[in-house]
Amino acid sequence: MDEEQVKSEFERCIRLSVPGPHVFLLVVRLGQFTQEEKSAVEWIQRHFGEEASQYTMVLFTGADQIKRKSVAEFLSPSKELQDLLDSCGRRYHAFNNEDKQNLTQVSELLQKIEKMVNDNGGQHYTNEMYQEAEKRIREEEKRQRGSIEKAGATTGKMNNLRVVLVGKTGAGKSSSGNTILGTVEFEVDESAAAVTMLSSRQCAEIAGKQVSVIDTPGFCSTSLDEEQVGNEIKRCVRLSVPGPHVFLLVIRLGRFTQEEKSAVEWIQRHFGEEASQYTMVLFTGADQIKRKSVEEFLNRSKEIQDLLDTCGRRYHVFNNEDTQNLTQVSELLQKIEEMVKGNGGQHYTNEMYQEAERSIREEERRKRREEILENTKKYLKGAAIGAVAVGAIVGAGAVAVANPEVASLVTVLAEQLLSRMGI
Repeated sequence: MDEEQVKSEFERCIRLSVPGPHVFLLVVRLGQFTQEEKSAVEWIQRHFGEEASQYTMVLFTGADQIKRKSVAEFLSPSKELQDLLDSCGRRYHAFNNEDKQNLTQVSELLQKIEKMVNDNGGQHYTNEMYQEAEKRIREEEKRQRGSIEKAGATTGKMNNLRVVLVGKTGAGKSSSGNTILGTVEFEVDESAAAVTMLSSRQCAEIAGKQVSVIDTPGFCSTSLDEEQVGNEIKRCVRLSVPGPHVFLLVIRLGRFTQEEKSAVEWIQRHFGEEASQYTMVLFTGADQIKRKSVEEFLNRSKEIQDLLDTCGRRYHVFNNEDTQNLTQVSELLQKIEEMVKGNGGQHYTNEMYQEAERSIREEERRKRREEILENTKKYLKGAAIGAVAVGAIVGAGAVAVANPEVASLVTVLAEQLLSRMGI
């Protein structure tokens, strides 16, 4: 799993164990003590916090494989295992999973866990501890990013680039990501069906720069509902922390449909108006127009020219069939660097995204309010006219209300009702 998937699973784990686990059982197979096991407790401490070690117990499996000696005898000669046990209070238990009828090993484990809980004052690991660990991780990542960006500013060169690929399904986003990275990292399928269902990040060092490429699902298509789109956009933003230097809008040459026409507007709506200054069009399928130059092909289309105008006429062309052509990659990175310099060395930020989200919520709230207001006015207007008619029929002395007065009264009542409802 990549770092983002690991983080999602941590959060899921914490939610499933609400209000918090009493114990982390670190499962290690006897006889298979590798580098991964050696750093396992440090891994838990990094992601769950230093306090997690006091809630950790090692559970050794495969006890049936060492029948000629006790577990304690097996563990004694290994300094690495002793260090592991020291790091979690020397709490451990051994299981023989082949002997499922042996209930004693289970009851003994539960007794050891209960003793550990008592030693911890009856407390369990809490969500607050996890949030504190997350905070420390973010601060450390921020410090490291600051050091990297400071080093880049000192040398006058960019040490890292963060690239987000967006576009409709089948445009060639994943193939373009592989071309940039110089290796097959993203799954590709020649069919029109979507392969990328979750945003994912892959990195490579290219010409002395650390390049991070974030591949995304077909946001601009209709295969995802609004909630899924929102979740994937958030995931995409997290994967590109502290923010992408460029959104590469991937469009296949010869497939310029209504979806492509509104693609930049789509980016602006979901990432904010400012996103267009960080957007570049990446045309794929250059191998399909061999008889004419790309410029000639593009100049024939007013729609494409309008598209390019909305993102500063920044574009590049890829032939993803020619993966050995490193020039097309170096030229793309050069164009991205020039764009970043034109943006004062800045990248798209989380603050811009938060502002875009706020604008979307306000627009949705305004539309919802207008819709409810209109329906409420219709209802109240009908009720008011009905009341006047009934009063006239029964001779109750009701005063006829002129239509403009009814409309005005209904509007006031509807506004007051929505205000009380907090809409």
